[in-house]
Amino acid sequence: MPREKSSEEQQQISVMLPVNWVERLDVMAEKLSEPGATSTRADVLRMAIRRGLEVLEAAGRPKR
Repeated sequence: MPREKSSEEQQQISVMLPVNWVERLDVMAEKLSEPGATSTRADVLRMAIRRGLEVLEAAGRPKR
């Protein structure tokens, strides 16, 4: 079943990730999948980025 298109404008980017992170994404995707609603590595990565951004924004500007 195709996913609904997001109403947000999107831009594709490419990043290199450590292999163990990719493995962890795959494990989480499997755990989050349900019959008829498969979660992908990309879905999990988007969730992680969104949550991480929220944490960083709440923390304010980090000191260097």
